[in-house]
Amino acid sequence: MISPKNININLHLCGIVRKSFGSFGVRGLNGVEINPAAYMEMANSAQVGLLVVRDEKIVFVNPVVKKTTQYSDTELIGMYYADLIFEEDRKFAINTVNKIIKAKRKDNAQSVRLRVLGKEKNSIWIKAGINKFIWQGKEALLFSAMNINDLCKAEEKARLANLAKNEFLAHMSHEIRTPLLGISGFCELFSQEELSSRQKESVENIRYCTEQLLGLVSNILDLSRIEARQVAMNQKPFSIKSMIEHMVQSLGIRVDKNKVDLQVEISSEIPERLIGDELKIRQVLNNLLTNAIKFTEEGYIKIIAERDDENSTMLPAVFPLKISVCDSGIGISHKKSRDIFKAFVQLDCQQNMEHKGAGLGLAISKQLVEIMGGRIWYEPEQGNGSAFSFLLPMQEVFTEECMESDEDYLLENTGIIAVSGSNVLLVEDIGVNRKLIKYMLEDMGCDVITARNGKECIEILHKSSPDLILMDMQMPVMDGYQATAIIRESPKHRRIPIIALTAYAFSGDVDRCLQAGCNSYLSKPFTREQLCQSLNKCLERETAQVGNASDLNM
Repeated sequence: MISPKNININLHLCGIVRKSFGSFGVRGLNGVEINPAAYMEMANSAQVGLLVVRDEKIVFVNPVVKKTTQYSDTELIGMYYADLIFEEDRKFAINTVNKIIKAKRKDNAQSVRLRVLGKEKNSIWIKAGINKFIWQGKEALLFSAMNINDLCKAEEKARLANLAKNEFLAHMSHEIRTPLLGISGFCELFSQEELSSRQKESVENIRYCTEQLLGLVSNILDLSRIEARQVAMNQKPFSIKSMIEHMVQSLGIRVDKNKVDLQVEISSEIPERLIGDELKIRQVLNNLLTNAIKFTEEGYIKIIAERDDENSTMLPAVFPLKISVCDSGIGISHKKSRDIFKAFVQLDCQQNMEHKGAGLGLAISKQLVEIMGGRIWYEPEQGNGSAFSFLLPMQEVFTEECMESDEDYLLENTGIIAVSGSNVLLVEDIGVNRKLIKYMLEDMGCDVITARNGKECIEILHKSSPDLILMDMQMPVMDGYQATAIIRESPKHRRIPIIALTAYAFSGDVDRCLQAGCNSYLSKPFTREQLCQSLNKCLERETAQVGNASDLNM
């Protein structure tokens, strides 16, 4: 057996034959017939498996084929070639061979990757080239195969290891996010009480530490998603100005503590609404701002949003949006700046040991920007400091799209539909979280019934019909997926909106919840505002559907 590095199996088989048997005048299908004796002599010394098939039967094999399959000459000669192929790959192989036979062009070679059956009924991965030629006056097929079984086993082992890693990260995310909901949620409720200045500061510090921990968990998961190619685009209209203003407002307390002047410059050339992936852009900008705040103790941090035609190579129909974050912080050395977008790279600066992080923010930002079709770069700010910029291809919003998106924006950000007076069934197995979410709902004016698992949920539905169900998806006895399936089969309750609650955070989790029959999705931990928005959206949609049904029945 030879290493895949030592041979290019993708060479056309006619080429292999010509190179091996050129002195015998071999020219493939268009020319002189191959001399079988000469072919056998050269084929027996070849380091790849060579096999000739005529009328679907094997008429010649070289020693490499016999060694790989453990069959003898007498067992292989006369065997139908399809019987040598692993059952799951047989149909694919036959279709490939038929295409080669029917092909009229001269260059008809194909390269395939499939499994063959050994004598012990074991499957062996090979990479094979297939070409037709003339053998003893008749058309035949030449197979040239390389054993890649060890390579495929290594790939499968790596795939399973990566799958296990992703499952572990998802599980750990769930285990960490679940208590974080309780910590952040009760801090939010506590902050609404009358507190002393010292108590308010303590609550804010707890919330800040919680956000840092959640950010670390999210970054690790994001890196895993990107490696697993599980990042999907979600393009829709949104306001760049509103997004930046909300981020500045949420970061204001941290900036004030550092005595830093946070400045925002948004060019008048930027339309009110653009189409793009707001969540990913927000994440990139948040990573850049978090770094700027971390390494800037005094001076300024500036956010600049503008149109950049100068650095853009995008199509004329695309709006080149450039967002920059500049600061007057410690800056980055020229040597270190070459590696800052690599994962787990940190600034090697002794006076900032207290600010050491996981070194994931910039690596994730770079990959997210590239997924969105853009690029990101670093430049030293004049004097001290840093300037990070990213350029993205965006689409301008037409009038009708803008009107529709404005309605969605108002619904999501102002809570048009009042949830007060709604009957909500909360299904949550963890007592702390059940109590927290119940408090949040009661503060909104909702009447709340609680259940500890899906079985209790179904039992409650036999006696009452709530306006909405908040369903934790991971529970003992009966989980949220099973309970949702039962509810959707019930004529009486199938129209009740269900909002999934889960601490799992991979891209497939959302799809799984929606496919199970949930109307919406909340990832733990969530804020009171996010909960209110989700309730508003589901109740408004249900009200509209009921109204439309009433109109049709009139």
